[in-house]
Amino acid sequence: MSRELSQAHIVRIGYFELVSGGTFFLDEIANLSLSTQRKLLRSVQERSIYPVGSARAVSVDVRLIAASSTMLTTQVEAGCFRSDLFYRLGEFIIYVVATNLFSPSRGACAAKRRVVS
Repeated sequence: MSRELSQAHIVRIGYFELVSGGTFFLDEIANLSLSTQRKLLRSVQERSIYPVGSARAVSVDVRLIAASSTMLTTQVEAGCFRSDLFYRLGEFIIYVVATNLFSPSRGACAAKRRVVS
């Protein structure tokens, strides 16, 4: 019997359980598959998760911060990102100006005008 099979009784805690009561940062959320987005949405709505191999839900209290280098609104329109997850996560949306568009001599307003137009 291999060593991996003999240690099957070890309990491992997932990321949501680990950060319960804290903040979980999801970088490049636009890259999640639609099936993973569905699972994330269920966890966010129900505030509970089902650990792998368990039939019981575990309650979690997690604040999510998500980031993406692409505009999620265009991903939603293209059908690549779930609209219900977008609206669930989009309570506070912060748009950050790319550093290559920012000119210190012209100020942040000049960069903002370039992004909008």
